[in-house]
Amino acid sequence: MTYFLEKYYELDFNGILKPATYVQCLVRPCDQDYAKVLDVLNGKMKSKDNFILLQGQVAMYSQNRSFQQDGEFKSVEEWLIWLELTKGISPDFEDIHVLTFGKLDDYIAKTTDLRTGELLFDKQDEVVAKLRKKQKLT
Repeated sequence: MTYFLEKYYELDFNGILKPATYVQCLVRPCDQDYAKVLDVLNGKMKSKDNFILLQGQVAMYSQNRSFQQDGEFKSVEEWLIWLELTKGISPDFEDIHVLTFGKLDDYIAKTTDLRTGELLFDKQDEVVAKLRKKQKLT
């Protein structure tokens, strides 16, 4: 089983990326092993096998106290250490999601392999530009 750390950012009314208002990070498991996930992310799978299904969240981090489910932490890093020490969860991949403020648009803008530090996918600048244009922000 592999784990994805999903970090959420919003494009605010000024066109600037900021941590999402309610939930900044989720950890979600995937039944596929690390090697298969890498193959899918690198486009090495046949078309019928080229998708990954993530399960529901197993952990959540928010700086907003009313949304904290796992306890109060001063930083994402502190929360990740706590997850590894208490639950044995260590994310393998990190996805950066960009949301439009007050809307349901959600784009994966960047994916990083946390084991190697390799950037697997990076369209963040394109996603932000597209959303700014869509929201008519400059």
